[in-house]
Amino acid sequence: MEIVYENKDVIVVNKKSGIATQSEKSGEKCLLDEVREYAPDEEIGLVHRLDKPVGGLVIFTKNKNALKNLNEQVQKRKIKKEYVAVVNGEDENKVLTDYLFKNQRLNVSKVVHKNSMSAKEAILEYENVDKVEVDGKILSKIKIKLHTGRHHQIRVQLSNNETAIYGDRKYNKQFIRKRGDYKLGLFAYKLEFKHPSKKTIISLEIDLPDEEPFNFFK
Repeated sequence: MEIVYENKDVIVVNKKSGIATQSEKSGEKCLLDEVREYAPDEEIGLVHRLDKPVGGLVIFTKNKNALKNLNEQVQKRKIKKEYVAVVNGEDENKVLTDYLFKNQRLNVSKVVHKNSMSAKEAILEYENVDKVEVDGKILSKIKIKLHTGRHHQIRVQLSNNETAIYGDRKYNKQFIRKRGDYKLGLFAYKLEFKHPSKKTIISLEIDLPDEEPFNFFK
């Protein structure tokens, strides 16, 4: 477990891809378990989560007051999160606004009409920063600012935009039945929030993993 930032109220961890943020039916050890083992005397709380195949920054709290404060920041969209993704093809910078429906039974989401029952608005914006040709196909590296926090939001919206994420076995048609061990090309590299007690702005940024597909762009 790699700790990026810590004080008496919060712990920010760089989650590795492939580990669940919190417990799943499989019973495998999760990141929340690791943080609780690291700080057994603290009242550890989880502020937000990342999908299991997604790596990057995750905030945990050490007491109830900090958790309440940061949960309020989440609800008011005060916590700023930025991601890097490796996607199929190339595209212009965009703001994507869609409405998503989550299928609880199948654990997938899809874009639906805004008037559909249980549809929730999902907004993100992205900019292209680089592109490369791999095995005869163009891949782009994009930076994403997330304005809402929906289930599988980035993966679903980018797939619907025909710029599906590299290695995504749920939403990228090229990888759903593809054999091999492919990492999901999505990483939460930047995070900004107000410290729950000091009220100062905490801004954190970490390097991308030195592995495929991120190292295609070196």
